[in-house]
Amino acid sequence: MNNNGHASANPIIEEFQTPSVKGDFSITGVGFKPRLLEFDVVLASVSSIQRCVSKITEKKSISHYSVQSGTISTASTSDGKAITLKDSNGAIVCECVLVAMNQDGFTLKFTEVTSRPFVMFTAYP
Repeated sequence: MNNNGHASANPIIEEFQTPSVKGDFSITGVGFKPRLLEFDVVLASVSSIQRCVSKITEKKSISHYSVQSGTISTASTSDGKAITLKDSNGAIVCECVLVAMNQDGFTLKFTEVTSRPFVMFTAYP
């Protein structure tokens, strides 16, 4: 260990599909306790593309960047919401909060799962 007590390892880039039911969802096998997570979620249809890019720390400070029907919005919060994805009408179709950064990954709690997009994430040691 070095790096201020964190594992000295390269970031991990992986993906998962959001669950079909609301509740806790754990990602394991990362190999370290992340200090920072970045999420990139895209929901595409024939007529539109919605995207959410967010960064979240263990202290749940977050930066969200969303693209909805060609409009970019930015928000910085500390509400713990790791992902908020809206459809082309502005309705939330996928949303989760960070529950914990674990020794081998992280846990999210999904509060909306109307859509089940794939999520690409980068975990930084």
